[in-house]
Amino acid sequence: MVVTGVVAILLAISLPALSASRQRAETMICASRVNSIMQLHAVYSADHDGQWANALPPGASAVEWRFQGLSIRAWGVLVQTGVWNGPLQSGGHYDADEPQEPWSCPVAYREWSDESSQPSAAHDAPMRSYLYSAAMFTRADLWDPTRTVPREALDEYRHEVGVHEVRYPSKKVAISERREWHDSGIELDGPASSAEKKEAAIVNAGFADGHVSSVKIGDAQPAIPQQWPSYFSDSSRWAIPFSAAAWGYRGRDY
Repeated sequence: MVVTGVVAILLAISLPALSASRQRAETMICASRVNSIMQLHAVYSADHDGQWANALPPGASAVEWRFQGLSIRAWGVLVQTGVWNGPLQSGGHYDADEPQEPWSCPVAYREWSDESSQPSAAHDAPMRSYLYSAAMFTRADLWDPTRTVPREALDEYRHEVGVHEVRYPSKKVAISERREWHDSGIELDGPASSAEKKEAAIVNAGFADGHVSSVKIGDAQPAIPQQWPSYFSDSSRWAIPFSAAAWGYRGRDY
C-alpha cells in the first residue's frame, strides 16, 4: 500500500509536467507544418505570376461550386478561408491522396481521424487545422469597417492578391491555426469563445514573407465582423482573425 501510494503521488506530480511537455511538442510540430504549408504557397505563387492561391477558379459561381467532389453552397468569398488546400491540390503542389497528417495540426488530425461517423474526416483535418486569411483573395476595400457590402455583391470583391500587393509582408498573416488547439481549444473563427479568451489566445501563424511565428491574437489588428448566411453557420456574424486588408488594416496586420 505504501509503494502504491508513493507511485500515485509521483504520477500526480509528473502528469501535469508531461501534459505541458506534450503541448509544447505539438505546438512545435504544428509550427513546422505551417512552415511547410507556407513553402507550398510560395511555390504556388511562383508558378502563378506571383498570385496567392484562390480556391474559386475564374468563372466559378460564388454561390455554388464543386470542391473535392462535393457541391459547396456558401458565401463564395469568405468560405475560402477554410478550403486553402484546394488550389494547392489542383495545381499539383499538394496530393489529396497522400496522408493528410503532415498538413494538419497534430491535435486536429487525431480528433478528426477518430471521427467514426465520417470515414473521410481525416482528409478534412488540414482544413479544420488552419485558416487562410480572407485578405489574401479579396479586394482590400472589402475590409473597410465603414462599408456595408451586400451579400449579392460579394463576388465583385474577389481578387487574386499578388505578392507585390502585400505592403508589409513580414507583418501580414496569410494562414494561421483556427483554434488554440494546444492549450484551451479556443475557436478563433467562430462565436463560441468569449472575446477576452480570444484576445489572449496564442497560435502559430505563417506570414506573407514566409516566416512562421507564434502570435497573440490580441496583438493583431482587430478582426472585422462579417455577415454569414444562415445556412452556413449557427451564427450570423463571425470575426475572422487576420482578415484585414492585404497590406493590413491601419497599415499592418500584426
